[in-house]
Amino acid sequence: LDLPDAAVAAGSTSVLVGGTVTGMVVLETLVPLVAYNPFDGVRLGLTALPNAAAEAAGGLITRGSGTGQLTVASGLVGVASLAPDSVSASALATDAVAEIVAAILAGTVEGSVTVVQSLRLANAAAGGKADGLATTTVHLRDLADSKNRVTATVDADGNRSAVTLDLT
Repeated sequence: LDLPDAAVAAGSTSVLVGGTVTGMVVLETLVPLVAYNPFDGVRLGLTALPNAAAEAAGGLITRGSGTGQLTVASGLVGVASLAPDSVSASALATDAVAEIVAAILAGTVEGSVTVVQSLRLANAAAGGKADGLATTTVHLRDLADSKNRVTATVDADGNRSAVTLDLT
């Protein structure tokens, strides 16, 4: 069998092999051309894979709970569990910690109010100065006493009928 070079050129995925014989019918055969060695029992001749058995030193990690295996937390598909204290604070980059904190503080609590805005409101209500409590307009100040976080219109019993928030 002598195939032309073009039949097995790079990028070819298969070659159709046929021929002619006088007085006979020759059935063509499609031969797949593969970029791996099906006879290599460790990595199929794929050099990008480690030449070591799975779970062995230098080998691929497999799913499970034994040595050389990755344990997957129950109910969390694709999320690996970590042993307690396996990641120390010093192992996290400073910017990673800052990004995590920023993401948490940017999360919404109710409607479009973020965690940090909710904390500002809670601080004003629980610990900020207040004025106008005996009038129809009440102000609750931020902890630095630099702005009104809450301006509320109230009746004689203190019931709020209108509220303006400054959560910046």
